[in-house]
Amino acid sequence: MSTMGERLVEMRKDMHLSQRTAAKALGLTPSTLNMYEHDKRVPKQQIAQRLCILYKCDMNYLYGTQEVRSASAAIAKQTTNVMYYSFSAFRKGIVDANGAESAFSLPREFLPSDRFYFGTTVPDDAMSGASLHAGDLAIFYVSHEIMPHDTLLVYYRGKACIRRCQIIGQHCSKLIAYNEDYPDIDIGTDEEITILGKLIASISNRS
Repeated sequence: MSTMGERLVEMRKDMHLSQRTAAKALGLTPSTLNMYEHDKRVPKQQIAQRLCILYKCDMNYLYGTQEVRSASAAIAKQTTNVMYYSFSAFRKGIVDANGAESAFSLPREFLPSDRFYFGTTVPDDAMSGASLHAGDLAIFYVSHEIMPHDTLLVYYRGKACIRRCQIIGQHCSKLIAYNEDYPDIDIGTDEEITILGKLIASISNRS
């Protein structure tokens, strides 16, 4: 029977996750995850539960009391994990891996690359003209680069919002809504916004 650390490494590699990406999804530092993977530390129950959610394994497999990972192990290799947050979780201007409410998986063909993905429910219709409506599930990946026409989750003046940026040089000069009922937001040259993520996909809540 393999050790817990060996099983953790095997499951992470099966999901094509780097140690850094897996650690971020788990709310751990890479060095802490590295200690678990090298059997230098045993995760507490709360962390063990997160590991089981991320790697889609049975707790008994994680602790070595059974040899079968889970009935869904084959599916786990074909999926990408997405951490889910309520929109209010972004009120501090960060994506806190410890603040995720839950996690879900999507086919690897849908989200193929090795990134940290997170989802949230769209809070309003500010981007309805870009087919993003209140109640839809928006999926982002962590990025701090701004490109024209990107739809971004941003933090500005104490609140988060989903908008597109108007770029002048390297500066985002305006947060643009795609609904005339929501005003665009001008950003001064001496002001900064925090980019929390880039929109990569959305799932409509309408039939």
